[in-house]
Amino acid sequence: MKSLGAVALVFASALALGCVGAALERPAPPQIRFLLAATPSASHEATLPASLWVDRVRVSPMFSGTSFVYRTGDSIYGSDFLHEFFAPPGDVLREAMIEWLRASESFASVERSLDSDPEYRLESDVDRFYADLRDPSEPRVVLEGRFRLLDLRGVRPARRLDLPLAEQEPAADRSPQALVAAWNRLLSRMLERLDRELRSVVASPSSR
Repeated sequence: MKSLGAVALVFASALALGCVGAALERPAPPQIRFLLAATPSASHEATLPASLWVDRVRVSPMFSGTSFVYRTGDSIYGSDFLHEFFAPPGDVLREAMIEWLRASESFASVERSLDSDPEYRLESDVDRFYADLRDPSEPRVVLEGRFRLLDLRGVRPARRLDLPLAEQEPAADRSPQALVAAWNRLLSRMLERLDRELRSVVASPSSR
């Protein structure tokens, strides 16, 4: 009886090790990385004769990692290491903003640095940036932040605009592709609002 028990134990151990080995040999699911792409509306107003420096986008440390952040409860958040942004969200958002502003032709030039001696500086702070999955039937994405426009033409920078914006956008489903598409729509709408405010300030006689 003891010998049979020993044989059974050895067999079970070998079977377990075989299962573990097969699991270790199985390839891990690939990571998928995304960028954001906001699209301006087809209609354009006259280009402002001014240059704009889009400074870095500062994202709250809670949402600054490359992995997607999901909100699943009132105080419950999680991250998804399989689906993430190609770069930190601050960089991804900044590049999308620069491309949008250049495509909209709102300013004579849109720059990444001070090297071109820009007249205005756009600062951006993002406080909330996540996918809200608390209601499985109505997934949505969230982006909340604040934008400031500084006039660099004087001896000291002068603040011309301080604009808080908070947007939500429904997603077609909970898939990463649907969430990114919703973020693109949300960012496009937010930039349309920001563009109107920037134009109003820069075109104002008091800012000349």
